Amino acid sequence: MFGSTYTRDVGPGRAGGPDELVGGAPDKEPRRPRGSWLVGLLLVGVALAVVRPELSLHADQPTARARPSVAPPTSNPLNGIAWEPRGDLVGDNQFTVEAMVRIIHERSEAGRLFFAGRLPDGSRLVLAGTDVNRGMVASRVHALLVPPGGEVAAGTVTEASALTDPQQVLAWAARGRNGKVVVVAMTRPGPVSFEVSAGVAFASDGSPERRWSATSTNGVVVADLGRDADPIVAVRAVGPGVFSLPLIVRVTRQEATRPVLRVAGVAERGYGGPDAASVSRALRAGAGAVADLGEARLEVIWSGSPNGSVRLALVLVTRADGQRFQALVGQQGEYEFPAGVRALPDGASDVLPWLLLPFSPDDPTLLLCPTGPGSLVYRRQGQPDRVLPITPEGVAALVEPGPSPPSASGAEVTLLDLDGAVVLRTTLPDAGFDDPLDLY
Repeated sequence: MFGSTYTRDVGPGRAGGPDELVGGAPDKEPRRPRGSWLVGLLLVGVALAVVRPELSLHADQPTARARPSVAPPTSNPLNGIAWEPRGDLVGDNQFTVEAMVRIIHERSEAGRLFFAGRLPDGSRLVLAGTDVNRGMVASRVHALLVPPGGEVAAGTVTEASALTDPQQVLAWAARGRNGKVVVVAMTRPGPVSFEVSAGVAFASDGSPERRWSATSTNGVVVADLGRDADPIVAVRAVGPGVFSLPLIVRVTRQEATRPVLRVAGVAERGYGGPDAASVSRALRAGAGAVADLGEARLEVIWSGSPNGSVRLALVLVTRADGQRFQALVGQQGEYEFPAGVRALPDGASDVLPWLLLPFSPDDPTLLLCPTGPGSLVYRRQGQPDRVLPITPEGVAALVEPGPSPPSASGAEVTLLDLDGAVVLRTTLPDAGFDDPLDLY
């Protein structure tokens, strides 16, 4: 019964995107290589000999600077994305071979080299791919990040976005040891420029705006986004033959994160929302796009189960810079999900009501009221005022179920306590208010 327009996670039973089709479940342990380390070393020799013929496992031997081949490894005949490798370390035989050995040790079928280069903080990055077939031929992309001054063996291997079409953009982002966020993006070789966005800005009324900066390059970019970048950044390519829609990229953190966030109110008597671990996971999937939740102040301002099957919690998120958000999260059975995030206007109450749109014609349009039980005055232009009850759980039914219920967006509501005193007045937001990333 969730009418939220938040589209990044749509809750239980959602369809997987290309990354999930080729990457497997996010909680699944990476598959370990079959056979011994010697077999892995031989595999990487075969893979690199096909991906880049000029590379040798004996780095001290002279190499021929032939143009890298785009044929797939002989051990994996699938024809995945075959771009020319790029980056300022592509010509460093010793590093590239060691890096591919390291990646194959954890991702045994990796064989495509996409990128090898230095980052602004002195670390080194390698992006390599594994061709797979999950109903479509695609390339899983693995990222090896080697810390500044560190050996390749000290690097960590994580997953980047998957590629299913040569017109796609491949992007990876992380916060470096210097505290700054760097994004690496590439697409097919050629005259393609990029625009990058370090985050979403919010106007005084809470409306979001994504700001872009342009950088022109030959199909690849390494951009320093500074210390104030959001946990999710965006990249888009500009040029013929490439997808132009923005790609949302989650910033990788090098330090460990707390598995369960500190959320005030979850353990209190009368709390009726998802369990603490589920709240943490759902907040990271939703509000984690615009706030560093490890540094933010989190407080439950409403919880309950309006329809009896889904438990909900409305959480006030106060970012370190003072920007406030309301985030609605839910749990149905074993599955948790984010149901929307909105920035609060400057000077607005922390406990503004949340408009919950109907998920099906059988559901009413509800208003979740953190101010508690009482009543409200509901005003819509061209209609007489109505006084509606707010239940002891803090829920008011604004519009009854129907095949085409009228929108409650833009209505003015005055919330009253049990004694009839005015608690607050507000105008309900327009549809789409709860997805600050739905910006182009």
